[in-house]
Amino acid sequence: MTQHDGADRTEERGRDSSNRGHVGAPGSLERASDVGRPAGPLGVLLVTASGEVKQQVLLILRRLDYTKPLGASRRMQEAQRWIEALQPDAVLLHVAASDRAVLSLLPTIRDLRSPPVVVVLSEESSDTLKQHCRESGAQVFLDMTRPECGGLPSVLATLWYDRRHPQRPAYNLEHIGLQSIGRVSTQRQTARG
Repeated sequence: MTQHDGADRTEERGRDSSNRGHVGAPGSLERASDVGRPAGPLGVLLVTASGEVKQQVLLILRRLDYTKPLGASRRMQEAQRWIEALQPDAVLLHVAASDRAVLSLLPTIRDLRSPPVVVVLSEESSDTLKQHCRESGAQVFLDMTRPECGGLPSVLATLWYDRRHPQRPAYNLEHIGLQSIGRVSTQRQTARG
């Protein structure tokens, strides 16, 4: 089999899966070099007080075969307990324009022994808010007014790829057309492995 044939199969798989409303992660075809690497989906925890956002995000997560929704918390104290107990790979933190209190979770998450990647989801994308999120420990900021929550599936696919392939990380989100607000680290995966 040539390299080109494999690319054709990946493209066909993507077309077939998109017909079912299911999106596969890049590199999700098994290869001999993948033996012994963590193959499970990313554990993702959502923190939001909005029922509408919860529905929207969980709908996206359920379509992605490389994610495992661990739950959705409405309260900060509950979210903190879940983060410590479940040790998700990623925390999706919805910041509503009317209620920014959830931002107080960022330093707490950042200070964990093995912190998850924090993706901030917001309808507001001011430079001031992005700066505050970056300084408080968030790695990615996504504008929820854009399609697919500003590229959430692509960000999660990149994180999944980084966990699966720690020797050749794809943490450079610019290759998928997004700006990260900090380097997405594979430190968590290294600490687990």
